[in-house]
Amino acid sequence: AKWWWAFVSFLGTVGVARAMAQDGGGALSTAILVLMSWCLVKENCARMTQVGVLLFMITCGLQLFLDLAGLIGSLGGRQRHFHLPTKGTAEKRIITTVVETHPFFDSK
Repeated sequence: AKWWWAFVSFLGTVGVARAMAQDGGGALSTAILVLMSWCLVKENCARMTQVGVLLFMITCGLQLFLDLAGLIGSLGGRQRHFHLPTKGTAEKRIITTVVETHPFFDSK
């Protein structure tokens, strides 16, 4: 059971880190995993049934899918779009959009 408690502690640390990184959804989903893990492990793993472990595995799989989707979406880098003030007359306006692109991996 000590490895399970280490896992619960690790998940708790990840949840706090996600909350500090202002990842509310990630912190909430990690908190759900921590709560499920704690319920399975408390009282010397007395409640660790096959159904409980199966539900925990399904929840972990869903978390993996969501995190991988976010990672794959970020591999191309991130972009920030902003518009400069418009110029011109009422008949003809010039709208300038600036796009900042930052790569996923730093080239340094």
